Amino acid sequence: KIYDTGKLVTQNYSEAEKWYRKAANQGNAEAIFAIGKMYWMGNGLKKDPGKALDWYLKSAEKMYQPAMEEVASCYYCGYCGIPINYHKAEKWYRLLVDMGSIDAICDLGQLYCYGSGIYDDPYEKKEIEEKFDKDELKALYYFMLASKHGNSDAMLMIAHMYDWDYLCSATDEDIIDRYIDEDAMNQLTTIDKIDDFFEYIRHMLDSLSREELSEKDRWRHKVHWALESVNVGNSEAAIDLGDWYVEEGYGLDYKYVSYYDAYYYYVKALKMGCYFVEEVEEKIRDLCYELGSVCEKERDGKEADEWYKKAFDMYLKAANQGNLTAQKKLSYMYLIGRGVPASFEESRKWEERYKGLHVWKKED
Repeated sequence: KIYDTGKLVTQNYSEAEKWYRKAANQGNAEAIFAIGKMYWMGNGLKKDPGKALDWYLKSAEKMYQPAMEEVASCYYCGYCGIPINYHKAEKWYRLLVDMGSIDAICDLGQLYCYGSGIYDDPYEKKEIEEKFDKDELKALYYFMLASKHGNSDAMLMIAHMYDWDYLCSATDEDIIDRYIDEDAMNQLTTIDKIDDFFEYIRHMLDSLSREELSEKDRWRHKVHWALESVNVGNSEAAIDLGDWYVEEGYGLDYKYVSYYDAYYYYVKALKMGCYFVEEVEEKIRDLCYELGSVCEKERDGKEADEWYKKAFDMYLKAANQGNLTAQKKLSYMYLIGRGVPASFEESRKWEERYKGLHVWKKED
């Protein structure tokens, strides 16, 4: 491991492989997993996902948890050409749940939520070995259980289920929440107990009438769960909230409130260290401009100027970093004097810069 990581000595993958294989020959699960990782990453060995999976499986069969997680992910996502097999993924996630993994409970929820449709994407065709039927009620149950343990991804998935119209009644959530109380949580320690308890809840729900949710109720439920996810540190949930407030904003009186809330959550996502920094910054730039436009129509000119100025500063920063869209927007803002004194010369300068880079990038 010291040779592999380069700590204390110069990094040397050949030496690392030699010592890993010695440990692996003695049945060391961590060493077996490490060799699989070397094949996966191409560190010191020719990159070979198939061989990597073989080594992961050897380690996983010794119940080494990191290897079990990798095997489940390989079958679930179809990494590097490995055929997707949701049934095999389910098997390993169930074993992980028995080992106490809350993440695996959420992963099982995703399996039941999507079924074989998770990679039904015309732009990303992947081989799926066996069909896997979805079970939205079971997915909700698993997400609710994981969320009770504080899993932010499970909370966000519940929000998405409301957003995608997968949940037509709040009765399901209410009943599941009522039954998964503290006593139940203490007893649901194995995957078999979790499944048996779900069948009991399903039987209860089948005997009840369910009222269909209104659009406003669906909005309220999905925002509630996204907020719960944000409150435990999920930056992706903050981005989704921003998007929803921009696109929908059900129950809000006028656009300013909706856009301002979106701005708040986009900024929060950046502060939380989200992965999609450039995309979120672009959303914030455009939103500042839209807030200026809304203020100009619905509120007052002074506030509109403040938002336009904020938008201008952000567009200028992005434009100087080569962002074509920002350069085009700057040209327009200079032309009509929004967020900056009107200047035909500056407008033309940014228009020419945009056109020059646009042509260059096309040729490149």
